[in-house]
Amino acid sequence: MTHAVDAFRGAIGGGWVNPTEDLLWLSGWLLLGVLLGLAGAVVQRRRAQRAGDDADLQEAGSGDAEAAPDPA
Repeated sequence: MTHAVDAFRGAIGGGWVNPTEDLLWLSGWLLLGVLLGLAGAVVQRRRAQRAGDDADLQEAGSGDAEAAPDPA
């Protein structure tokens, strides 16, 4: 964020603006944010799938116990 602020200050004050460097920094931070967001989404999806699988196993286990014939 500091590089963006420096670029805006330079543009407003008439100072030197280096768009290549500023855009490179901004692109790097954007890429980092997208990658971290994607990693978080993958982790959440796996947690949700695991929770769904656990619920399915519990339902299947309770259903088998009820369907089993009484040995007596």
